[in-house]
Amino acid sequence: MRSSDSSRYALAACAFVMVLTACNSGGGQLTPLGSTQNAAPFERAKTRASVAQGTEKVSPDGIVYTPAHVRIVNSTYNLDLNNDGTTDFVITESNSTYQSGCFGRGGPLYDVDGSLTLTAEGTNGFEVSPSTVNAAAAKLIRGSLIGVSQSFASGGAFMEHRNSGYDAHCVPYGGRRGNWPPARGRGYLGLAFLVDGEIHYGWAHVSVTGSGPVYLNATLTGYAYQTKAGKSIKAGQR
Repeated sequence: MRSSDSSRYALAACAFVMVLTACNSGGGQLTPLGSTQNAAPFERAKTRASVAQGTEKVSPDGIVYTPAHVRIVNSTYNLDLNNDGTTDFVITESNSTYQSGCFGRGGPLYDVDGSLTLTAEGTNGFEVSPSTVNAAAAKLIRGSLIGVSQSFASGGAFMEHRNSGYDAHCVPYGGRRGNWPPARGRGYLGLAFLVDGEIHYGWAHVSVTGSGPVYLNATLTGYAYQTKAGKSIKAGQR
């Protein structure tokens, strides 16, 4: 991996990582993650986005599910988990191609880069994989518990980052990090966000595909949250 790539990764680590452990942490504004208090269901304002994506559905367990089909390619999507008109999380996907320092027989060669990131607004948080460098956003399987016993991070992190190209000596390089490789890129984000000062849990289902060795394409296919503060939800539960 080139030094420039290492610098980009180091910069991302500094900007992105502030991991919060939900079990016993007493600091920060995410303290209500440990609360067992159940709040009464609150009013939800429907936005044009939720209406366009499909009618939200409320289960007897107090779970609100919103179907969606949003392609996120070289763009940013503002995820409003409870459809109240406020952005809770931001999913960003970018693909880039730039000329490398290597000139082959047919002319200059190119480096390619694909990046999919998740950012939590304010003091919201997303579930992370502790074993992954830079606390990358976890990819959960259906049925995974999302709640007080999981670890969350604030700020932002990679879901997936892939790059490849050639150095100045025309030696090929390539690298990736994250939990959402296109070959197995279908899963759930575990999410925690504040509503009226109390923590609620939710999930978002994302599918990641790729064309070629690097480029990424993401599709949001639905999301849900628990209306009762402090109560856990399972990935995919509606």
